[in-house]
Amino acid sequence: MIKKKYFFVIFLLIGILFISIYLFSGKTKPAYTIQTYQIEEGWGYRILKNNKAIINQYRIPAIQEKHTFPSEKSARIVGEKVLEKIQLNKMPSISIDDLMDLMVVDSLEQPLILNDLTH
Repeated sequence: MIKKKYFFVIFLLIGILFISIYLFSGKTKPAYTIQTYQIEEGWGYRILKNNKAIINQYRIPAIQEKHTFPSEKSARIVGEKVLEKIQLNKMPSISIDDLMDLMVVDSLEQPLILNDLTH
């Protein structure tokens, strides 16, 4: 009788182990992070997925002239908008309207300098 209980408990534990492995394997969400970095002409941002760079942007997207981000804040808030789109399974593109809403450029597509890191 004791042997039957012993085998039943072991069988039950093995079953729980396999079910746990099945339920939790491969279903973890990727870890995203944003890094800002300074270059000679200004700032840029990098989006990492599980510590691997998937986007590296040092120019303000969507405007005709090639401008780097003038401040760390402007690079970070655009990076946050791109990451938000990625997490919503949308195309991670940025439009002029996005940049104006984020107050990164004005209506003439000129970069605005955002110095305060709080927003």
